[in-house]
Amino acid sequence: MGNSRMVADPIFRARTRHRLASPKVSAPLVRFGRAAIPAYLKYALSFTGTQILAPEEIIREVREFQAGKSRLIVALRHPYGDEPQLLFHVFENMIPREAKKQKTPLSRAPGLRLLHDYAVPLWGNAFIRFLLPRAGAMPVYHVKCDTGGLSSIRAELKDGISPIGLAPEGQISYHSETLPRIEQGAVRMGFWCASDLTRAGRAEEVRILKLSIH
Repeated sequence: MGNSRMVADPIFRARTRHRLASPKVSAPLVRFGRAAIPAYLKYALSFTGTQILAPEEIIREVREFQAGKSRLIVALRHPYGDEPQLLFHVFENMIPREAKKQKTPLSRAPGLRLLHDYAVPLWGNAFIRFLLPRAGAMPVYHVKCDTGGLSSIRAELKDGISPIGLAPEGQISYHSETLPRIEQGAVRMGFWCASDLTRAGRAEEVRILKLSIH
């Protein structure tokens, strides 16, 4: 067998960074996602089932958020990489269903505005770049001060109709049984929101709901 030659493919021009559309939830896309996500989790991600321990705690926090009593940050563990898809199913399908079982239905599906690093669309494909902003995901830089992104997140925290979801670990940890170093972003955002509410003369509490995913 002859040795195969490696063909050089040099880059002579810098490629421009992909630009995402402005984050805005697409209602038709969300409706389609609600119907399709169970099959996607099962056949594409090989989930054998999903169980929520203590769903009443999540339901209580979501209900008080929807009633205007609180502003809600969901701080989620990020051990595997598939948490965004899983949490879409949990918050769009499972939590409303559990609330109905408890005879205390929610006024609407809670949704979840997830934060993601700007690097995600760089290594992601065109479908990821199409999906993220239309699912309401909000980008932010981890490695520099992103005043524009932080301002948008801060406004959503104060007045948005869905909770904000982020991983305080800052990246995939690859461990669900041990807890790595926790970044301060979630707590800082909570204090920012509390400060904004105080200046606006509003009495809502800012709460952080911690979710561990296994």
